[in-house]
Amino acid sequence: MCNYDEVIGYVDIGFFELAESAFLCEKYGDKSTYGINRFMIDKKHQGKGFGKQAMIKVIDYIKSFPQGKADAVATSYWMVNEVARKLFAYVGFVETGAIWDGQTGYNWNAERKDIEYAEVGARLGL
Repeated sequence: MCNYDEVIGYVDIGFFELAESAFLCEKYGDKSTYGINRFMIDKKHQGKGFGKQAMIKVIDYIKSFPQGKADAVATSYWMVNEVARKLFAYVGFVETGAIWDGQTGYNWNAERKDIEYAEVGARLGL
């Protein structure tokens, strides 16, 4: 991502066809999804609105279905990252209810106190 000629961030997007047993397929009927795997704004450019602008452009790009038609965009964020939660909600993402251990990928145990390792799933229908 650039602001004029200066690189200010990075996004990694993937296209995924989902198995019938996949969470998003079972819960929402999604057959395929675009995943926002990474979304980062350089620290010196944070707090200036670039994240919102960039995320809107990323979603617009995804809506052009560059790798094929999909039902949704999926992403996740660390539970303790309030800025990411607000950003994703701002552009229309809704939490799916999926919470897992971001270190191991296993389901999250709600009794654990180290929530910095909890990862929250979010989805935006297309």
